[in-house]
Amino acid sequence: MPLVDEAKRHDLYVAIEDLIGPERAETFMNMMPPTTWDDIATKADLSALELKLEARLHKELQALTRTFMLGLFTSTAATSSLCIGAIALAQ
Repeated sequence: MPLVDEAKRHDLYVAIEDLIGPERAETFMNMMPPTTWDDIATKADLSALELKLEARLHKELQALTRTFMLGLFTSTAATSSLCIGAIALAQ
């Protein structure tokens, strides 16, 4: 697809404005892509991005869960050791 520069877009706008009026021509031009279709995201692009984000979120949640469980286990072990030590000293 050949590139459409601003001069060509303006020329098209003027021609359409003569046919259907300035308001409708403005609406029509606002509905057209900016310069090339390469700038437009497709549903497939958004779906691929969603899959990447879900995979990254899943990975991060796994890492956070692992860290939380390790911390919980360590604090439980430390508390149990303190309790056992206190009981041993009390006897």
